[in-house]
Amino acid sequence: MADLIVIIGHKPAEPWEWGLTTTGESGRAVTGAEKTALKEHNFRRLIAVLPGQQVSIKLHTLGQLNEKQKRQAAGFSIEDELATSLDKNHIALDAGGTRLAIVSNKVMDNLIADMSEHGLAPDIICADYDSFANADSFTYEGRIIQRAGNGLGFAVETDLAGAILDAGQNIPPQVDAERFLQKIAAALQVGHAPINLRQGDYSKRGAAGLGGYKRSALIAAGIVLAFALGNIFQGYSIGQKTKTLKAQMAEIYTETFPGKDVPDNPAKAILRAQSDIKKANRQEFIKLSALLAASVRKVEGVEIASLRYEADKSQLSLSINYSSFDDVERLKRLTTANGGAFAESGTRQSGDGLSGDAVLRLKP
Repeated sequence: MADLIVIIGHKPAEPWEWGLTTTGESGRAVTGAEKTALKEHNFRRLIAVLPGQQVSIKLHTLGQLNEKQKRQAAGFSIEDELATSLDKNHIALDAGGTRLAIVSNKVMDNLIADMSEHGLAPDIICADYDSFANADSFTYEGRIIQRAGNGLGFAVETDLAGAILDAGQNIPPQVDAERFLQKIAAALQVGHAPINLRQGDYSKRGAAGLGGYKRSALIAAGIVLAFALGNIFQGYSIGQKTKTLKAQMAEIYTETFPGKDVPDNPAKAILRAQSDIKKANRQEFIKLSALLAASVRKVEGVEIASLRYEADKSQLSLSINYSSFDDVERLKRLTTANGGAFAESGTRQSGDGLSGDAVLRLKP
């Protein structure tokens, strides 16, 4: 079955270019009725392609650090590079965890809401320069779209070409919507997987893969089912059965959230808590990584050998190489000054120098 590709304009209300991957059928949806009619096509997935100016993709180096690396940062310090706070931006990782994409919540909210008005719900949302697989550069609809071999890229208006092209470099050749759709379709058919922005709070409803939150989701599903069964059999099952059902729901909720009063709608409470936990873990991980990066880059003799984020403890577990014992105390002072709580668990002398383990949390 075909995938339906929809190339979105700078604003959701602008015309959409669309195409089907296997049949080659394509067109331009201008009016609301034409956009709504797209749902009548027989497709497996809907891929919405955003203008690249709205999405920033960076290398995600947390999984690549080792004792030989010269970089003085663990992770990515992105907050200083954003025009707005992290709370107003959405972050998504690629399947291999080597890249991350950043897009504003407003862009995501507007796109999903607009497509929903036309009865459409994208399975994949990605940047235009990430929608095709190979290194390439071309001009489309007044913007230069370029992708490098390492998966990074950009899109910029041709008016700014002088600021981003090398001296003597010409503006890339123009392609029309049909050719751009062909590039995307060809990439998808050979298994290209762009960074899907539909993650975390923007995951498509009903999608599989709940990760670490499967248990709470299953509990919530069980509670919803219990409510449904309670309603179906209400006519002849009130009384003792209703009391039993409520007791079971209360027991499930209490097991999930010990010490908390059972709310009137436990299913809704669990789902809300699940969403809050996802968001909090993501933001906390980024803050810790940025804090550590800002501290480590100021201590020349420190290298991060490995790190692991432990969501249940809200901490980064670190293995660190030092050039001297003074580096240990200096790193501790810097992380504390930057808002962290650094706990070092012993520094060892070996033939390669000093090494030690530590944990980093945010200050209470």
